[in-house]
Amino acid sequence: MGTERTPGLRHSFFQKDPGEKSIYHPTVHSKGPWAENMLHGRVISGLIGYEAELNLQNEINLSDWQIARITVDMFGVAPMAPLAVEVKFVRSGRRIKVLEVEIFTERPETGKVLIAKGVVVALRKSTPPLPRVWTPTRWSMEYPQQIDPDHACSVDDSPSLRPHIWETINATEGDVRGNRISRSYGVRRAWIRETIDLIQDIVPSPIVRVAQVADIANPVANSSEEALHYINVDLTLYLNRNPIGDWIGVETLQHGSANGISIGAINLYDIDGLVGTSTCLLYTSPSPRDGLLSRMPS
Repeated sequence: MGTERTPGLRHSFFQKDPGEKSIYHPTVHSKGPWAENMLHGRVISGLIGYEAELNLQNEINLSDWQIARITVDMFGVAPMAPLAVEVKFVRSGRRIKVLEVEIFTERPETGKVLIAKGVVVALRKSTPPLPRVWTPTRWSMEYPQQIDPDHACSVDDSPSLRPHIWETINATEGDVRGNRISRSYGVRRAWIRETIDLIQDIVPSPIVRVAQVADIANPVANSSEEALHYINVDLTLYLNRNPIGDWIGVETLQHGSANGISIGAINLYDIDGLVGTSTCLLYTSPSPRDGLLSRMPS
């Protein structure tokens, strides 16, 4: 789920409300690329993963279970405003637990509005079968050497001095380039590392980190060589185990599109190999502002 850290050491996407722990206040770092008042999709998927772990730990010993699927439906714009989270168990068996995580905001004209819903599946770990089953060949990208995790972080919260929200090492360049994914034509491969905590003063767990990286399925699978023209409707993260280490590898697995609708998918890796996949359903932005989509992380 995450452990507490000494206050003030790093930036964060959210701060918990001091009076109500199910309410989260976004910081300036959580702003997405589509609009000034719109949150990044990765902070929504990360928040769903965080709340799922938080509630599961009250029911089970998390070390005996694996969060194996996180599905996020995005129903509307997530604003730069306080978010309220509600969680309930819809299935609680001996080998499977299923939770629903709903995220709401308050709008002056409509009141309480559901903006996103996550369905999280946890499975009890067991002994694998003995017969060998085919698996893909080991990923060829070398795991990054140790790099100072705070070297890209600013000490000022002004918009012009915000730190990169993740670091990327692209296969085509091999250097750290902030939050920039290569737009070279063809399969894209990169290592990605979070540089900002999801919740203030809490070290992100492996589930939270990979839930945030899962949102990168969109630009990795759907960017053209010039820009990204697709907006997420949902994402589904599948995991056969938790990632190890700070860096998570991503690789284009699928892109298919017609009539303004796209499906994109990526493989996810760590130092030991394949961890899972992330798939997203998308549609073309009906009236993108000139120049905005070309400024998406590339």
